[in-house]
Amino acid sequence: MRSFAPVDSPFSCSAPALIAQGYSPIPIGKGMKAPAQFDGAGRPWLPLRGWARYCAEPADDRRVAHWSTWPGTNVGVALGRGVVAVDIDHEPLLGAPRAVLPQAIVGKRGRKGETWFYRVANPALFPARGFRAAGEPPLALVDFLASGRQTVCPPSIHPEGMAYIWTTERTLLDTRPEELSELTAEHYAAMLDVLRSFGWEAEPERPMSAEISVGVDTGDDWRATNDAALRNLGAWVPKLGLARLIRTPGGYRAVASFRPSYSGKPVGKREPHLAINEKGIVDWGDGERGYTPIDLVMKARGLDDIEALKWLAPLVGVDLERGSAEGAAIAARLLANARAKAVDPTEGALVPIHGAVSGLRDQERQGRQDRKRASPTLATMKSAGRLGPRRV
Repeated sequence: MRSFAPVDSPFSCSAPALIAQGYSPIPIGKGMKAPAQFDGAGRPWLPLRGWARYCAEPADDRRVAHWSTWPGTNVGVALGRGVVAVDIDHEPLLGAPRAVLPQAIVGKRGRKGETWFYRVANPALFPARGFRAAGEPPLALVDFLASGRQTVCPPSIHPEGMAYIWTTERTLLDTRPEELSELTAEHYAAMLDVLRSFGWEAEPERPMSAEISVGVDTGDDWRATNDAALRNLGAWVPKLGLARLIRTPGGYRAVASFRPSYSGKPVGKREPHLAINEKGIVDWGDGERGYTPIDLVMKARGLDDIEALKWLAPLVGVDLERGSAEGAAIAARLLANARAKAVDPTEGALVPIHGAVSGLRDQERQGRQDRKRASPTLATMKSAGRLGPRRV
């Protein structure tokens, strides 16, 4: 890791005080709202892979010093270890939660809304999740930020140019986590009642995942196609029909026109938050949501997973006509197991599955080593039963 002299930036100015108080500062890309790493002057910032580990333990001094050398770096705080935040996007909602939640002694504001910081006694009871009201487009109400999430802090500069500010006399720079107001289960339940009155419905909501990308590979065809697609972006990305597609060093940027704008902007005025390069695909405008190439094809072209694989593989030079029906049966069983472990049967809602997926990948790898079976082909996967879209 190279080290140079620190430069003045929101990160370098705030990180020492945040660390001293017991928080975990992380770098946020210049003009961005997501963890990112500097890749050199004139080049786009890249996703900061694995940043969620700093929710459990702050970065070491050497890494923080290195981040402090990046010009224009904004500062975020990785939440966790009992620190949570209520991020209210919908300004007309501000008064209602304030009436049922404890008064926050630390709060901040970006372009709109407000974020309040709290401590919780049992973090396991307070998972991170987003709350949206049904509609077209969906109306963002509240993001409940906890372990696995981060929030941008003052004096960072918002992508639209204004500075983040503290809205309270006290800030995270002079307040230790144990001094924050306590949020209890009763407070949380009362907040849910308020959100229901604003149009939120519990059943469709999806917990927010800490991982940039989680996928379930059903065999070497999936992996080979995804890997080949990242190596040869020019062969397929321009064919997706993405709005405002522009070439960047090492990849592309585009508007994620396959999803609604949470700000309500028309496609022509939306920012190209969808970053596509050989290191991965991230929608910075949708909570740092990550995609594999096959996932992106599914979204952009409205296809299921089999159709997306069939469309993408020939473009990137992957031959699907190989393998065995036995291998297809293994693939179908793995995917069924992944779905079973990914869904909470008591609530009917998705839960983070990165641990379950990791175990399934180990099973799949061991099966290939033990039996040396070929990967399933497209034809044999269909004969084993049509695989529906993966809910990951």
